[in-house]
Amino acid sequence: NDIVVTHFNATGTGIIGSTYVGGAASDGSNQLSWNYGDTYRGEIILDGGGNICIASCSASSDFPVTAGAYQTTYGGGTQDAVLFNLNPTCSAMNWSTYAGGTGHEVGFGLRLEGSHVYMCGGTDNQFFAATGVQTTFGGGSSDGYVLRFNNNGSAVTASTYWGFADQDYTFFLDIDNDGDVYIYGQSADANSPITAGVYANANSNQFIAKMDENLATVDFSTQIGSGNGGAFGYDFIPIAFMVDNCKFIYFSGHSSTSGLFTSPGAFQTSGGFYLGVLDPGAVSMSFATYYGGPGGHVDGGTSRFDPEGIV
Repeated sequence: NDIVVTHFNATGTGIIGSTYVGGAASDGSNQLSWNYGDTYRGEIILDGGGNICIASCSASSDFPVTAGAYQTTYGGGTQDAVLFNLNPTCSAMNWSTYAGGTGHEVGFGLRLEGSHVYMCGGTDNQFFAATGVQTTFGGGSSDGYVLRFNNNGSAVTASTYWGFADQDYTFFLDIDNDGDVYIYGQSADANSPITAGVYANANSNQFIAKMDENLATVDFSTQIGSGNGGAFGYDFIPIAFMVDNCKFIYFSGHSSTSGLFTSPGAFQTSGGFYLGVLDPGAVSMSFATYYGGPGGHVDGGTSRFDPEGIV
């Protein structure tokens, strides 16, 4: 596998730029997987100049990295996370770096904020020296993580693990207007912490948490779900995440089970897709509904929210 990046014009009638990105081994095909669809998770977003920033993974020791990058050589394990930036026509690599160690690493979520580039994902080893709220690998088969790079990928300026006794992943992150960082993911043994004063469904496998921009303090952390957690007892697979301008927190997932909270006037009280909105600070659930047909899996990796809250 190679990663493919294509930039269409606004009407979809022509291609502005298109390229493969990869080396001699498999690229863009994640082997550190929990859910159906995780194999091809990743993120693509644009900076203010229209440059294309991508988080993914690679098993290639010759992935195209750039001089002066944070990590210019392959970590030596099964796969590394990769983070790179292409020009708008996909004709030049502005910068590119590995982020990995001696095991499996993958980049799932990505956001730009000022001079910072944030990436989150999963790892099964302690591949960086963390500076934030969790400085060591939590144990078990995998941890989530967040890395904050400078805007040319040459240095990590803040970092933390987010993981506990079993399998944990941070699939998505977002940044609010104050620069604070929100993460959304899964914890196999429902060990992610619940802080005081938040809406929570204890013993659930899905988590949402907020940290400061330096990843050094936790503002809040909570669990969302049916409360019937346990190893791999997830209620829904995280599939989209957004914090809006007023700090309402939107999240969604598929393969949902019964028993999840729905608000009065919910569009549906059962279905295969779950959508929730937490009030600022996660103090209460503003809205929650099911959508679609009976529970089951959905082919594909990632959905999006637009700034108006439409999935």
